[in-house]
Amino acid sequence: MAEENLKVAVRVRPFNKRERARNATLIIGMEGQTTTIFDPEQPDDVRKFTFDYSYWSHDGSKELEDGYFAPEGPGSRYIGQKELFADVGVGILANAWNGYNTSLFAYGQTGSGKSWSVVGYGPNKGIVPLFCEEVFNGINKKKGEGDATEYEVCISVGNLNTNSRISSTEYSASNIQINLSYFKYFMKSNALSLLEHSSSQNT
Repeated sequence: MAEENLKVAVRVRPFNKRERARNATLIIGMEGQTTTIFDPEQPDDVRKFTFDYSYWSHDGSKELEDGYFAPEGPGSRYIGQKELFADVGVGILANAWNGYNTSLFAYGQTGSGKSWSVVGYGPNKGIVPLFCEEVFNGINKKKGEGDATEYEVCISVGNLNTNSRISSTEYSASNIQINLSYFKYFMKSNALSLLEHSSSQNT
């Protein structure tokens, strides 16, 4: 992945309770790298877009005993957290180990599934917690092989809170509080606990 500057992935999540209650219509289709958007009022209006990855997570999953959501069978198109990390997270991690700056940017409206993909919940860990685990596993492996390099892992957590409504014509800096906490951890358990706490505060 080091030779590539940018990769783009899109993911479609299951309907939430509100959408199911409204009998929402599914207007997204995915096949390979192609994502298709249908207009239910104009069946002939079909838009197709090609990305590096088009992840189908709308249906086709089963919940395992430990709570992890996995593909329900060999023919399932469902992409779980582990498959997502294998495609996206592993490459980012490899670039980091090779000395490249890496960034993961999640974009989407509220409720679109960003936190689920990036942070996850419970046994369904997202890209960042899995990335963090592999960083510490990699450090332990290198030290076990006699690598004398000293490693320091830093985690920066930004939290954006809106305390009052901001109209389209009026903006005041006092309406937004940005709390930035900077921590230095050397233990995997502490780092993962910080990520879980940050996620609970933001969701």
